[in-house]
Amino acid sequence: MSKRFISEALNMLKEAFNRLKKPSAKLEEYARKLGMPTRYMARFVEILGGEDEVIELLNTTEDKILKTIRVNTLKISRWKLVRLLEEKGFVLKPIHYIPYALAVIKSPISIGATHEYLLGYYIVQSLASMFAPLALYPYKGPILDACAGAGAKTTQIAQHNPNDLIVAVDINRRKLLGLKNHVSRLGITNVVAVKYDVRHISKLNIRFQTALVDAPCTGEGLIVLSKGRKVQRNLQSLLDRVKLQLEILASVVESVADDGVIVYSTCSIAVEENEYVVSIIAREYGLKIDKINFDIPVRKGITDYLGLPILNEASNCVRLYPHIHRTEGFT
Repeated sequence: MSKRFISEALNMLKEAFNRLKKPSAKLEEYARKLGMPTRYMARFVEILGGEDEVIELLNTTEDKILKTIRVNTLKISRWKLVRLLEEKGFVLKPIHYIPYALAVIKSPISIGATHEYLLGYYIVQSLASMFAPLALYPYKGPILDACAGAGAKTTQIAQHNPNDLIVAVDINRRKLLGLKNHVSRLGITNVVAVKYDVRHISKLNIRFQTALVDAPCTGEGLIVLSKGRKVQRNLQSLLDRVKLQLEILASVVESVADDGVIVYSTCSIAVEENEYVVSIIAREYGLKIDKINFDIPVRKGITDYLGLPILNEASNCVRLYPHIHRTEGFT
């Protein structure tokens, strides 16, 4: 993808920001109390469709978000792990729509400090982040995890595809060390970790059948977990992230087979980082945006937003919200 094309996409965003409506006095006061820029608050009204739901989202406290673990079914069944942890005083609740997920209702000690954790029977992982790898199933390898981080999603992919090669790429050495530790602890043998700038992955002339792009983002979906996120973002930082996301996704598209599958996700509720990015790339490369069916009433993707050229197919995107699904915001 050319620099000119990306520049045009960013310019369309800048023009769209000028179309933001001024928030009401009530919402402006709310923004000041939270330390949030009013123009950012105006975006949330466009995303959620009304001021009342924006306030409901921002009033969601961290204790409302489910704390979850993912059972490593390569080593143990969910029910056997439940029995072992309940004997230690944990109270756990199965998540019916993800067969290896457990909500931690009560913890007598840190959930990451048990013997079972050290044995690799489970990994601490947010519920929202389990959806993207789940969407890859039953697609086959070789599989690229383009922004692997510490490897929660990488190891989840391996749980579904224990015999397929998985190449986990990240530019951060410290995160890759964490990934390697998780891979070893969980007993996974089909992951290769690579320190590399994934924006240039297409230059390696490697063809993947499947790819996950959990892109670096503003983290707007995590604002209920960190009040600092409410004041650290501005429209320029949003533009910077969109630029990076377009570069990453374009390079991954060029590395995946013509009949391959790519799942794109972020821990952000920003349309700019999700439906818009996916629409730009899909239109440029002639791709389809397929529907994903989950056993949970998710929100559809947003296609009408500030006059941006978002494809109708982007309604197939999946949206999770803290105040509705008890997860981080995720798209």
